[in-house]
Amino acid sequence: MNGNHETVFTRLPYPQTPETAAAWFWANGVCVTRWARHFSFARQTVADLLRGQLKGNWGASHKAAIALGLKPDPGHPRIPDVEPGVVLNY
Repeated sequence: MNGNHETVFTRLPYPQTPETAAAWFWANGVCVTRWARHFSFARQTVADLLRGQLKGNWGASHKAAIALGLKPDPGHPRIPDVEPGVVLNY
């Protein structure tokens, strides 16, 4: 096997915890630094989010938290989880 394989970088599915997001990198053999660089995030920001030291409330850390699946994407609202047969009144 040659070392010329291409890694496909994706956003992590929501919802994640810092622990499950970190485990995803390990399980998929994805380098956090390369992933952060691909999405134009500072490696330290991503590392701090994965350690739970940043909450991702504003700016670049917020965008990184969304890409890590730690926060929902406000541009893509989720359908709420409801019991079958429940009628939602909006």
